[in-house]
Amino acid sequence: MIPTSQDMNKLISAAFIFALVVQTAFGGLLGPPSTATSSNTANAGGVGNTAVINSATNAQGGGTATSKNTANAAGVGNTAAINSKTTAAGGLLSGPATATSKNTATAAGVGNTAGITSNTNALSSFLGGPAEAISKN
Repeated sequence: MIPTSQDMNKLISAAFIFALVVQTAFGGLLGPPSTATSSNTANAGGVGNTAVINSATNAQGGGTATSKNTANAAGVGNTAAINSKTTAAGGLLSGPATATSKNTATAAGVGNTAGITSNTNALSSFLGGPAEAISKN
């Protein structure tokens, strides 16, 4: 049996739908490798200080996510806190996705609080171009 053009159209449609499902489920299974890098430093010096960092750094589908967080609490009774989420997700046939987040919270003296909440997302769609998000706090 020789395939007709209608059969070929069905095959191409099925292949496209399969690729879309793969993209959705695996974030670019056929794309370049993903890289997630997180560097966190929490310093609490002095008396009764608290330095806290909560960081989630995720990359998929060839995305590159980089997060650098520094929380410093010095003196007496200070709190420095950072809550950071950095996500880069590239599409199956899309350009690269790059998310970069750099956060520094410093509380010095007596009884001070420094807090940062950062949500940095770079998402490139199925056939989209490159996506880039940069956050500095």
